[in-house]
Amino acid sequence: MKKSATRLALLASILAAGSANAENYFFSVNGAGDQDGTSWENAAPGDYLASTVAGLNPGDCVYIQGGTYLPDRNTGLWDIPQGVTIVGGFGTDMKGTETAITYPTATETVFTADIDGDGKGDNGQRAFIVIANELTDGWKGDKTWQNYQKVSISGVTIRDAYYTGESTYKGSALFAVQANVEFNYVKFIDNVTTVGGGVVCCQGSHVVFRDCTWRNNKGTNAGAALIARQHNGGSSEAETRRGITIIDRCEFTDNTVAEPDNSSVARYGGAIALADWAGTMYINNTSVTGSHISWAGAMGRFGTGTTLYSTNNTFYDCTCSYDVRHSGSIISMGDKSHLYALNTISVNPVDGFEGMLASNFIQTDLCTFDTKGYNVWGSTFNNSSTPYAATDNVSKDNTTAVVFGTNEAKEVNGTRVIAPLESFRGVVLADIEAAAAAWDMPADIDVTVDQTGAKRPASTVPGAYDILATKAPAGIVSVADNTSAFTLKALGAGRYMVAGAEGTASVFDLSGRKVLEANVADGDVLDLSVLAGGVCIVNAGRKSVKVAF
Repeated sequence: MKKSATRLALLASILAAGSANAENYFFSVNGAGDQDGTSWENAAPGDYLASTVAGLNPGDCVYIQGGTYLPDRNTGLWDIPQGVTIVGGFGTDMKGTETAITYPTATETVFTADIDGDGKGDNGQRAFIVIANELTDGWKGDKTWQNYQKVSISGVTIRDAYYTGESTYKGSALFAVQANVEFNYVKFIDNVTTVGGGVVCCQGSHVVFRDCTWRNNKGTNAGAALIARQHNGGSSEAETRRGITIIDRCEFTDNTVAEPDNSSVARYGGAIALADWAGTMYINNTSVTGSHISWAGAMGRFGTGTTLYSTNNTFYDCTCSYDVRHSGSIISMGDKSHLYALNTISVNPVDGFEGMLASNFIQTDLCTFDTKGYNVWGSTFNNSSTPYAATDNVSKDNTTAVVFGTNEAKEVNGTRVIAPLESFRGVVLADIEAAAAAWDMPADIDVTVDQTGAKRPASTVPGAYDILATKAPAGIVSVADNTSAFTLKALGAGRYMVAGAEGTASVFDLSGRKVLEANVADGDVLDLSVLAGGVCIVNAGRKSVKVAF
């Protein structure tokens, strides 16, 4: 009892300190040393993760070792305030206040909603994780995501959430309301909502999902994996506070809408749903497969007045069961919607359909359709006034067998990918870049790489994955944390000139294991040629540089 009280007092003291200056907090499942969270050797225990996160201030960061965490043993819930950073996936060999990390990692940080271990989450009538900002009148508020600092979550798996509330579309694993959020290498696995849809629901938010995964999530109406809505949950054309969703280099596998019957109950959007007038969604270098819905859009339903940019994607094996009207078994675009399509594969194992039973559906002539070509479509119902581009491949005979042959899905760097046949090669990468520029795509969406982040060749293939894409070139790839002026200049052959650092430089591999340590000063040469080629992290003081050689 005394030890528990000491832990709480220590955590309270560092939270108080964080109110004036941004602070870092370190966690492991069982804690270590003094358990005050000030370093890896004194990591705070997971029992206090939720209370610590809830009390964070903008700029504060939480770093978490691998393992399984129950964020709040009393409620099974937790809340994330604005402006904070949560980073998981660290190995047990981290030292001091080191925070360098490169994903994917060999260790997994899991947030589970299953407190009692019965295989079903205990979050009940509220989403497991909520990111909401100064809300009034229930879930409604008078501000927008532009009013709030970004929340960043990286390297965690969110799983086992089970929502049993009566309100539809309030999220099961996560509910973000009027939030500005970025997710990197986050997995949503085996989450369930028993009413509505959206194990992840983003309401009037600006959300970026990069290198994220959704697998085996279940809903009952729309968007089993992800649904985006207006800021107040409405669907009015007059409402102006709409969201922006960016899905980049992600994977959606086997996310389905449960079907208690096959009646006329409307169910739209198997994996992804963008509700009427909910805003804009960008999907790039992403694969969606194994999704199921009864009525329309097993990959995604994009409602009335919404906008979808689809670039370099692979959508396949997405099915509908209500055979009276599929209205797009893969892609379904609503009335007055806007579809911008480029280098996307959208095919099914069985096709040959026509009209409203087609795999891809553009509802009315009031829809805006702009294709920059290189799309491979299965059967289509294009009711817009725009014809397909000359470089589009449109045929009801385009099936998964025709496009992929005997190629099967495989995992590369932790994400499932599938390659089209080499006979489809011939997509001009320069044309892809030009199209993205013409559409004024967000600057942080890179259409020149594939789903794994590898650089596409000048002649690439349609879809998300190019088997001939190459790793990043030698040199500095990215820099994390700019609290000092430490830099490395590539000299070639694995050698780098050091500037702005004095003391110990530690080198880590991608699993977080320290592989080299050297004393350095300005002008010294750091020789990494003794290591196997690849990617590593060089840390000096509080600055980390990622290097590929």
